[in-house]
Amino acid sequence: MMNMEDISASIRPIAERYGVDRIYMSTGSRAEDRIELSMDSGKLVSMRDIFEFTDELEDLFGTKVRIIDRESVRNKELFQSMMDNEILIYEWEGLREGD
Repeated sequence: MMNMEDISASIRPIAERYGVDRIYMSTGSRAEDRIELSMDSGKLVSMRDIFEFTDELEDLFGTKVRIIDRESVRNKELFQSMMDNEILIYEWEGLREGD
């Protein structure tokens, strides 16, 4: 199993290629047969790109990946629960340049 640094380094080139701003990994996932991620999609907007992005992540991790676009979550309780149980594993460097 990869540690968080390995995961972050492995996911970076894929996320950069698709223009994703941030990716978070769930730390409270109940599913043992998949990895739970959420993202700030950035430039990744088409459903085709999202499916291709997910497929690449599944190839990388060798297991199913469930990914949720944080911008599409309308349920505030669900969103808060997600935020309470996840860690940032990738952030596009261009976002930090504006800080």
